[in-house]
Amino acid sequence: MHVTSHADKLSEKRYATVILRLMIDRRDGLVSGEVVDTDGELCGRFAGWRELIRVVCDYVEGRQGDATLDSP
Repeated sequence: MHVTSHADKLSEKRYATVILRLMIDRRDGLVSGEVVDTDGELCGRFAGWRELIRVVCDYVEGRQGDATLDSP
């Protein structure tokens, strides 16, 4: 039986850092926005919360296995 330690589990995880640029209306409602990586490159644009989630998911899925993701 293989016992997985806490350190083993952490070594399989990485951080991804993105910047959200949000346009909000006078009532603080989300109008639209952009997800940008730490190099300032556009990852995607969105209008509404559901599209924001889609853009972030697309970004993470496209970066799987990428060594440029931040290490914990």
